[in-house]
Amino acid sequence: MVVKSFSNCKVLKWNAQDLLNVELLLSSCMRVMDLEKRSKGKVLRFARYMMSVVATGRAVDKIDEQAPKAAAMPKLKYSCELEHSATYHAGLCQFSHSQGNNVGENPYTVYTPGFDKRVIAEMVTEGWFEELEDYGVGRANILTQQLFNRPGQIGHYTQLVWQGTRYVGCGIRDCHSSTLVVCQYKNAGNRFGNKIYEVGQPCSECAAEEQCAPTEGLCIGRA
Repeated sequence: MVVKSFSNCKVLKWNAQDLLNVELLLSSCMRVMDLEKRSKGKVLRFARYMMSVVATGRAVDKIDEQAPKAAAMPKLKYSCELEHSATYHAGLCQFSHSQGNNVGENPYTVYTPGFDKRVIAEMVTEGWFEELEDYGVGRANILTQQLFNRPGQIGHYTQLVWQGTRYVGCGIRDCHSSTLVVCQYKNAGNRFGNKIYEVGQPCSECAAEEQCAPTEGLCIGRA
């Protein structure tokens, strides 16, 4: 298995309070092992970083070279409820989407059992986000059925940055011959015919009850 480096993130300096908030969020979820807590914290921080990359116009799109900036990209919050659901589904050790729970879902499999979960946490978000660079969405920024069903998958990326999604929760489980990661999202994204996110200057369309994180270009505060 080839593990690709994530060089863009090596230069990041995470805000100390932001890191503390992530730890507190994850600590509030019951029965979370310390290693798993740190791994899931990485998934959340990487997801927020990737959404910031898009929001501020730094994301590479294969079709149009650069993805448009986002006017109201939310800063994801962590959900223990989604974590419990995702952990249960990951524990089934089946690479398939769960049924009937009305959430968005991104699965990821590493075919090396017992692999370092902290490394996996970097791999999953990088892998989903790279669909934009590998296959592209285009300036229209609308998820069509044709775009979703083409050979070059884009659905994991679009769910990751879907503007209507506010919460994420992830489960990581070792299976017989692999490690399975499942992240679930609420509200579910990937609605055909809808914009993936509103295009515009970062934070220019944050809701009245939201605040802008100017260095990230993300909207904070909507429940």
